[in-house]
Amino acid sequence: MKENVKTTKAKKKNKNKKNKIFALICVLGALLLWLIFLVGYSAFVALSIFIPSIELPVNYTVAITTNVGTRDEKKEKYTVSKKDITIGGELYVNFTEIADRCEFPVSGDTTRLRYTISENESKNDYLTVFLSQNRAQLNGNYVNIPHGVKYIEGSLYLPLSFVDRYISGVEASFDEKEKTINISVGTMFFLMLQDNTAPEKVDISSIPEQE
Repeated sequence: MKENVKTTKAKKKNKNKKNKIFALICVLGALLLWLIFLVGYSAFVALSIFIPSIELPVNYTVAITTNVGTRDEKKEKYTVSKKDITIGGELYVNFTEIADRCEFPVSGDTTRLRYTISENESKNDYLTVFLSQNRAQLNGNYVNIPHGVKYIEGSLYLPLSFVDRYISGVEASFDEKEKTINISVGTMFFLMLQDNTAPEKVDISSIPEQE
């Protein structure tokens, strides 16, 4: 009888011990799951903060059409990195390439480049780009280039808007949907901004009378 009582007590003791161990395992498991949740949530918050600031590489297509409207019309395409042709959020185009296709004569040195945009009997059109300044000169008129110019590996880059606005015969635009820079080069060119030098005032009384 006494042995049966001892056996029963031992079984109860073992059962209680197992229950305590199981409860401890459950608590530890819950804590582990909570720790995993906290780590995962923290990682998610960190990624949501930093990922938007990481700009993934974006490429643009440059589509150039030369000799527009003639039998010699030619189309070419190539890819450039957005990062390489963007300054201050503004798109730039390779003006050296455009000038070569337009056959603009160029002269200058390490401080400035001078392009002859058109040549005629009455007057030539000149575009002078200052490499270390935020401006260009068009037939004596100074035009600001807010973010300056880029000169990379022998090529001059000017803002797309500048080229499209001031050089007649060259059209430059950007198709945001297609991520394409379209450049059309014609056959006749001139500057849209002409010399604004005021005419010299002449004193009529100083002109001798004709006999």
